Amino acid sequence: MWHPQAREFASAGYRVILPDMRGHGQSPPGGEDVSISLMADDVLALAQRLRLERFVLGGLSVGGVVAAQLAVDHPETLEGLLLAATRLDADSSGEHQRRLSYADKIRREGLGADADAMLPRILTPETIASRPELALQVRQMIESTPLEGRVKTLLAMTNRTDLLGRLAKLKVPVLVIVGEEDVITPPSSAKAIHRRVEGAFLQEVVGASHLVNMEAPGVFNRAVLNWLAFAGLEP
Repeated sequence: MWHPQAREFASAGYRVILPDMRGHGQSPPGGEDVSISLMADDVLALAQRLRLERFVLGGLSVGGVVAAQLAVDHPETLEGLLLAATRLDADSSGEHQRRLSYADKIRREGLGADADAMLPRILTPETIASRPELALQVRQMIESTPLEGRVKTLLAMTNRTDLLGRLAKLKVPVLVIVGEEDVITPPSSAKAIHRRVEGAFLQEVVGASHLVNMEAPGVFNRAVLNWLAFAGLEP
C-alpha cells in the first residue's frame, strides 16, 4: 500500500523502509496476543537492527496508532512523525463491542466478507466506480491478509489506550493527513490530534477517504515532501 510513496520518496533521495506489521504481508502473527505496544516494539527492534538511531516514522490507520505509540514511548528515536487516517483516542464501550463482534464475523465468514464490508468504507464511491483497478488491488490486499493477523490486529485496536493526552509532550515535527470523506478516522479525529501538538501541520485531502495515500498519491506525496523540507528533514 505504500509503494506510491516509497518510489517517490526514494527518488527524492530518502532511504525508505516499509515494515510489515505482525500478521500482515510477510510477517507472521506470532503466538502471543498482539497489542499496539508490541507492534511499536517490533518497529523499534527493526530500527535498532538496521542501526537507525533517529528516523522519521509514519503510519496510516492502525499503523498511525503504532507510530504514535512508539513516538510517546521513545521520543528520542524520532526526527519527525507522520500520522495519516489515524485516531488516537480509545474505543468507547460501544465501539469496543462492535469491534469484537466484527472480529467474530470475520472468523465465521472469512476475509471476503471483510473486503465486502470495508471496501466502501475505505475508498470513496467515486474511486470504486471510476478506478476499478485500484478497488481490485485493495480487495486483494484485504483478502490476502492472514485471517489470524487481521483478527489479532482488530483485538489490539479495541484494547488500545488513549494516546491523545500524551501527544502534547512531543517535540518533533508532526504532519497529520486525512481524507475529507474518511468515515473511519474522520477529519474531526485528525483535528483533535492537530490541536494537541504545538506546531503540527494538518492536510485535509479533498475527494479521498481512508486510504488517502492510495486514492490521492500525488497530493499525499507532495504534502509529505513539503513538510519534510520545511522541517529541515531533507536527505
